[in-house]
Order: sequence, then C-alpha cells, then structure tokens
Amino acid sequence: RLLVPRATGFNPKSLAGMLLWLDASDASTITTDTGVSEWRDKSGLGQSMAQASGSNQPAYLTDGIGGKPAVEFTSSSSHFMRGTFSHSLTGITVLVAQTMESTTGANGRSFSLAVSGSNNDFSGAGHLCPSLRSGSQEQVGCQHDGGLRVARAVTYTVPFIQCIQHTGSVLSNRIDNGTAATHAASFAPAMANMMLSTFSSSGGAGGFWTGRIAEIIVYSRAISDLERLAAHNYFAGKYGIT
Repeated sequence: RLLVPRATGFNPKSLAGMLLWLDASDASTITTDTGVSEWRDKSGLGQSMAQASGSNQPAYLTDGIGGKPAVEFTSSSSHFMRGTFSHSLTGITVLVAQTMESTTGANGRSFSLAVSGSNNDFSGAGHLCPSLRSGSQEQVGCQHDGGLRVARAVTYTVPFIQCIQHTGSVLSNRIDNGTAATHAASFAPAMANMMLSTFSSSGGAGGFWTGRIAEIIVYSRAISDLERLAAHNYFAGKYGIT
C-alpha cells in the first residue's frame, strides 16, 4: 500500500558498517547517456555501478516510486555490473526499495553478490544473491548454496521494502517489516562482483529483473532489530510504503 511520503530524521550513515548506498533521489549521483551510465555510491567507499554500453543502460525516472526518482530496468539488455573488489564479512544486511514486474525472468536478480573473479552468484564459497524472483512466482527470496531460500510474497508493480540479513549462521528475508522467513546457513558472505538487474551467467539459470529500484543500502553486518526498524522507517517514510 502506497501512502503520502513522510520525512524522517534518520541518516543511513549513522549505522556502522555501511558498504554501499545507491540513492536515485540524489540526482548528483546519476549520470545519464542513452540511459543511466553510472549510479554513484554514497557510502564513501566508491562502489559505484556503471554500464558503458548505451543499449544496456536502464532508464532514469523522476517519478519512480512514491513520487521519488528510481532507476528502471525494462528488458534483458538493461543492467549494471560493478567490477571486482573485496571485503571481509561475517554478516550482511541489504535493504532495497523496489518494484517487480510480471515480465521479470524466472529467477531474475535485482541485486546480486557474486564470488570473486566471476559473475557466479549460484555456487562457490560465500556467494549470495540477496534479491531475486522465486522461479516464475510472485515472490522474492535469496539464492544461496545452489537453492532459492526464504521466499516471501510481493505484488507485481507495487513498491516494497526488502530487508535481507545474514548473521553468520542464519539467512533471513523480510518484506515491508513483516515476519521474516529464515534459513540456517553458516557461511561468510562474498563481497566481490555486485550486479543489478542481472542473471547468473555461471553455475545456474536466471532471467533478468524488470522493475524499478529507488535505493539500495548494504551494511557489513546483521544490524540489530532497533537499527533495522529505524532503517525500515526511513525507507517507508521516504517512499510512502507501508
């Protein structure tokens, strides 16, 4: 359900361990060519997303989600990928404000972390796909250890806030601050290749994501419940999502 956006005083950088912050509402972070050629990271770590090929660039919408801008992925040719970098992680939190269209391919990924040296988010030590369509269903979940985990229902075209966390031993997925789906999984998350609206090109099948992404924030730990609620309220207030 979409509400009139309300302001909050929360600053995502107030939480320790920020690794990535992509915010389409900050026009200074967006470079457009044919479409969006670069989406710059606000974390201070310089983990920006780029797509040099004009035919592969997604669109920038000034009224994308809740009256705020968003980056729109519309076909199998519109996607981002960032090159290899490395972080040592014991846990992770990923928060995404987005929509999913019915045209999203089976197992299409909106945000993915592949193992170092490849685009493989399907297998290999530490691989994790935090946000992908559950097969061809109206659900989103997480990909790990060769299987789809912790799926939760969403509604096509309706904006939602997804919070994915891994504590080091438990993977969880929560939609719009609802009850979390959980899965026991002990691993150290990889933070190598980051990809937006992509497919697993090595190790497993997956289509492209179609939909809008307004904002993504990643932390290098499983933030506490109080921190998660503050972050959720920030997203909900900004985009009018409840």
